[in-house]
Amino acid sequence: MHKVERPVQPKSLCLHNLPVEILLAIFDLYTSDIKTLLRLALTCHKFNIIIDKHYLYKDVVISSVTSFSKFAVCHLPLFTSSFTKKLKLNEPSTKINYIQTFHLINPPTKDSINHNFKVAGSYNVENVHNRDVLNYQEYIECFLTLLHESYGIKTITISEISPSSSFSTELITSSSTASSSLQFWKKEKPRKSLDKLVLKTQSGWSIPFKLSHISLFISHFANFNHLVLHNFIIDDYKLTVSFPTLTKTISIKKLSLNSCIFANTLRKLNCDKKMCQLFSDVSSLELNNILSVNDLSVIDFIKQNHKLSQLIIDFSSPVFYNNEKKFNFARYNSFFKLVSSGTGGYSTLKDMVLTKFDLFQYFDHQHEPASKSPTNNDPNIDPSETETFEYLLTYLGQIKNLTIVLTKRIKRFQTCKNCGFTESSDNDKDMSLLTVLEWSIILRPLLSANENCKVRIKDHNHTTLFTR
Repeated sequence: MHKVERPVQPKSLCLHNLPVEILLAIFDLYTSDIKTLLRLALTCHKFNIIIDKHYLYKDVVISSVTSFSKFAVCHLPLFTSSFTKKLKLNEPSTKINYIQTFHLINPPTKDSINHNFKVAGSYNVENVHNRDVLNYQEYIECFLTLLHESYGIKTITISEISPSSSFSTELITSSSTASSSLQFWKKEKPRKSLDKLVLKTQSGWSIPFKLSHISLFISHFANFNHLVLHNFIIDDYKLTVSFPTLTKTISIKKLSLNSCIFANTLRKLNCDKKMCQLFSDVSSLELNNILSVNDLSVIDFIKQNHKLSQLIIDFSSPVFYNNEKKFNFARYNSFFKLVSSGTGGYSTLKDMVLTKFDLFQYFDHQHEPASKSPTNNDPNIDPSETETFEYLLTYLGQIKNLTIVLTKRIKRFQTCKNCGFTESSDNDKDMSLLTVLEWSIILRPLLSANENCKVRIKDHNHTTLFTR
């Protein structure tokens, strides 16, 4: 008896059977329409997972204590007298594993949630705590749980940090955890790695950077690929002499300082320089919006770890320009000559990246022969003659790898027939349209200073315009 083979029925053509890539392209049309995404998430299990993972929980922004309290109620263990919760047997929502970036705005202080206030300026009245809002201890404990359980998180941003804000693990009391007799069997979870941690102070404030700002994160993460600080005061004395010894190992690979002030207290006290344990593994230092000459001394503070190999400098920083908004070659040519020299404390520095570079306007058309260019070692040169753009390029050419990223405001370059830019000098040329030969003429002092220097010129979108 032969078995009758039935023809295979093709799958029905419907939205549900489309590949995930096509569904994402469709759902992208509704990224600004949260209500529509929520309705789509309720249609089926497949849509629910895709929308939760790629839209609703991928980038979480918490703007208030109330918002975080609602988030905690839905996705994190609550603090009740339940026996299972005392044993930590309850599990948080699996949706928090979809989180890739977490942004906490205006974190509360202990006094901002639980405090006494005065009536008529005399009678102290205790503020009645709303149980729909977590108290400060619960707030910190929920944040700890979030750090423990969100294994997909890559970036954490804490903004609008007030001078009294802190995230110290010392605030966690023994009453919030299970007794030792119930947890002796539970091993401590291994510490994870975090791609990026961003800390921003409140607008208008510059506050000292302290261990309490990151101690909560150190308890959960052993490695930080990138630490970004905005508007903090970096005090070398407090970070070395008065800084508590770290009980756990920590590794920060890249440090970015945006509008930060370097106190340089050790120098003011005539004390010997000391290496900061917190920054002992920093190999890349980025300085943006540098405000004063003293703030450049943070390079000396970091390079004491003998691991600093990359330096990124914002060339639009006000420190480099005089009152007439012109670049101060007289002051900073010698600085870049020292930093690029590769000698002494800068021997480990191999890469330099200059961002928002807008100095090609200083290129001087002297109609000189191609063989003539500034030199580093001529003892007969008047020091005032080295205060030019061409000598800056010469000094920068000593570094092993140099990348120049042009400012977003790309200017037209003055063409010159005699210098070989164009056949005629009737019109200026957009810098993004310069040929390799034209770039070679502009960069001649840099290229001839060191034939082993690898040079890259990029526009503000990091599209390569020239490379050697």
